[in-house]
Order: sequence, then C-alpha cells, then structure tokens
Amino acid sequence: MFSYRYKQSRIIVYLFLILYGLLFIINNKGLDSYRTGQNLIYISTLPFSEFWNVVRGLYTKDTSLDVLQPLILFIVSRITNKHNLLFGVFAAFFGFFYLKSINLLYDRYIVSPNKNALLHLLFFALINPIFFINGFRFYTAAWIFFYGAYFVILYRDKKYLILAMCSVLVHFSFLGAGAVLLIYFLLGNRNLFYVILLILSFILPELISEYLTKILPGLGAGLQNRVQAYVDENYIQAVAKRAGQTRWFIQLLQPLVMYYLYFGILFLKYKFKNISDSKELTNLFSFLLLFLSFVNFSKQIPSVGRFQTVFILFGVLYIFIMLTQIQPRKGLILMIIGLFPMLLTAAYSLRIGTDTFNALLLAPMPFPFLNGGLSFYELFLK
Repeated sequence: MFSYRYKQSRIIVYLFLILYGLLFIINNKGLDSYRTGQNLIYISTLPFSEFWNVVRGLYTKDTSLDVLQPLILFIVSRITNKHNLLFGVFAAFFGFFYLKSINLLYDRYIVSPNKNALLHLLFFALINPIFFINGFRFYTAAWIFFYGAYFVILYRDKKYLILAMCSVLVHFSFLGAGAVLLIYFLLGNRNLFYVILLILSFILPELISEYLTKILPGLGAGLQNRVQAYVDENYIQAVAKRAGQTRWFIQLLQPLVMYYLYFGILFLKYKFKNISDSKELTNLFSFLLLFLSFVNFSKQIPSVGRFQTVFILFGVLYIFIMLTQIQPRKGLILMIIGLFPMLLTAAYSLRIGTDTFNALLLAPMPFPFLNGGLSFYELFLK
C-alpha cells in the first residue's frame, strides 16, 4: 500500500485499468455495454458526413445532450467496429479521474496512516469502481464532478468549478448537481437554511417530478426530450419493476450505506468538535446538507436517483478526513458498525465486475489478446 506513493506505481495502476478496458467482455446482452458495442457497429457503417448527427445523439434511443460518449463512439468507429478499443478509451477517461480522486484521499492517508482510515479509503475506491464503465456516462461524470467539487468545497478554488460543470457534457443529469454546487459556492455555509431544506426533502420528495413536468414546455427541444424521458410514467414504472426483481441484499445495500453515513458523519462531527470545526470539514458538512436535499428531492426520478452514489462519495470523504485526525481506537465503533455495509458494497461491486472482467487479464502477455475471451463469471461462476 505504501508503494502507491510513487509515481511509477500510480502509472502502472492506470495502465492496468486501461488494459481492463481493452479486454472488456460484453457477452451479457442485458448490460448497457452490450448495447453500446452494438451502437458502435452501426455507427461504423455511417459516412463521415454523419458526424454531427452522431454527436447530437440522433442514433441513440433518446435525444442526447451528452457530448463525450457519442464523440468517442464516432472517432473509434473510424478505426474499428470492435468494442475493445472503445472500452479502452472509456477506461482511460474513467480511470484518470478515478485515480485522481483516490489520490486525494491517499495523500492524506499516507501522512497519518491508520487502519480505520485505510478501510474507508478502500471503501471509497469500491463505491464507483472501474467496472462501472459498463455505464460509462453517469459514473465517469460522477468522478469528474467529485474531483472538481473537492477543490471548490474544501478550498473554494473557483477554477475547479468549471471542471465540475464539465460533468454535464458526459451525462446530462449533472446539470442538477452542478446547480447545487454553484448554489453552495455562492451562498456558502448557510446551515440553518440547508437544514430546513433537508427536512423538507425528507417530507416532500415527490415535488420535484411534478415541478419538472410543469416546466417542460418552457425548455428547449433537446432538454425537454431528455427530462421528459426521466419523468415519463412508463419509464418510472419499468425501473420500479426491475428494482422489484433485484435481490433483497442489493435492495438493502444503498439504504444501509446511507444510514451508516448519517450515523458516522453526525457521530464524528459532534464527538470531535475540535476537529470537525476546521474550515474544510465545516465546508464539506454544509455541502453534504445541501446535496442530500437534492438527492432526496430527485430520488423519485429513477436516473437522477443515482446521485445517492455521488453523495456517498462525499460522505465517505468526510468520515475519512476525520479518521485521519483521530486515534484509531476512538473510531473503532465506526469500523464495527460500518463493516457489513462496506463488505456488501465490495461484494456488489466485484460481482458487477465478474461479468466484464476478462478471465485472462492476469495471464502473461500476449495470451489475453489471443482469443475472444471469457468473463470471470462465465469461466468460474456460471
């Protein structure tokens, strides 16, 4: 773990993430990545004159305002119709901001290492791991937003506000997250207002979907189509149906993690006020109040409801920073309470990875590239 402090070690990890993308398996037709691979094949048949139509998302199932994925799709389609290069590029983008964000925590950990902080660092890395390039747009945007927002929230560095806002170019829904970050940047630490808003968000979460429906006619055509897709009743019911078919322990995962964060953040804040009153932790706590309100108000909209993942990243960051500054034995209760949700998160993330992780990835070169490949799940678990 200590060797990761060296630049060479970080480069090796980054190259491994790209290799994972280059050997990405898309045999499971139920995954988003399979449909992305099929879309690449179709786009490769289009002439170069269709560039703007592809970037505008006219060849996707819904009108897209996202820019990065269709741009990458078109560029790669000029080279090959095989998915391997595409997901290698996806892994390069995702992995860059993924490791940049992990490095922010690791550089704090290495100054004052302890087992509680290390456990939460590993937890942080598994919340949105490289396996999630299966859903490249949202989860890449999440890391871009986190990395930019980190500097805006903790240090009020406004140049990173632009980077955080760029997440909307990767996934449209980050328009809402960007608005929340901008509001926080302008208002600062208005905890009384944020607490009132947070209380209302637990009581009246359905208001946001009704409000969006009312303002749809005033939006531009592309924006209106995308928002309409999120609040469409048939879409909401379809997502709810799929959620009902999900195994019980997966349905339990996010609520358990959220309740753990609620407890951990409040416990540390009021137990160790001499530490939590620092400027960066005060800023982070205020932002968490405001962002949780956004999460609660928007959770009625299925795709936007995924912002719980982004809140979890910032929530774990808060706990992690606190744990690097207190004695390990004083944070033992958090390890005991948080161990189960952390293990459940690890199990879920690794299970997602088995569908796309090439079983030959760890074999000596050039063997991983010598056949079509089987996923870890197909080879060992099916």
